[in-house]
Amino acid sequence: MLYQAQCDELGIDVRQTIAFADPVFGDPDLLRQVIENLIRNAIEAQREGGYLEVELKVRSQKLFYRFEIRASRCHRMRRSTSLSPTHD
Repeated sequence: MLYQAQCDELGIDVRQTIAFADPVFGDPDLLRQVIENLIRNAIEAQREGGYLEVELKVRSQKLFYRFEIRASRCHRMRRSTSLSPTHD
């Protein structure tokens, strides 16, 4: 993972599940930027250590993501949704 060294330094336990059985249609640079921004924000929210779980799946050409963070001094937070290259 791109931010693994920073997570190790901050004491953030990272778990990731990435399952891409189908292709994802859309701009790969923009999709990468969205995911990277979400990961970076989760790390910034946990400056005193914690837990980050990232799950990425593709279903029907849509990218579904789930982030769960648990900072050492705050409650668990979850965010899940899908990203689609079309405007449904």
